[in-house]
Amino acid sequence: MSGIGTGSGFMMGSAEFLTPIPFIDRFTEAKFLDNIRLAAFVDAGQIYGSTVTNEIYDRPLHAITAGVGVRIFIPGMGPLAIDWGYPLTGVGDNSKGAFTFGVGEFY
Repeated sequence: MSGIGTGSGFMMGSAEFLTPIPFIDRFTEAKFLDNIRLAAFVDAGQIYGSTVTNEIYDRPLHAITAGVGVRIFIPGMGPLAIDWGYPLTGVGDNSKGAFTFGVGEFY
């Protein structure tokens, strides 16, 4: 949280590619695998109006992260996302990447 700093404004963007597991229909007819998607993504962010805390904690004002993940739709519960992202810029203390988990919409 606040990995790229704090400020009076920010801009962020994300691009994500989702695909079913390639060629899975050739190996099995298990229907639950239709609820699984593989993901590749890139996220970017920029902070505007930097604050003094960014200088104190040496936080970057921009960052770009790329990663891969799995999206699983669980009937009766909803979508679940498991991702691993690796920082390309604005590395800071998290230079080895990180796993994240989320619940929410995806298409």
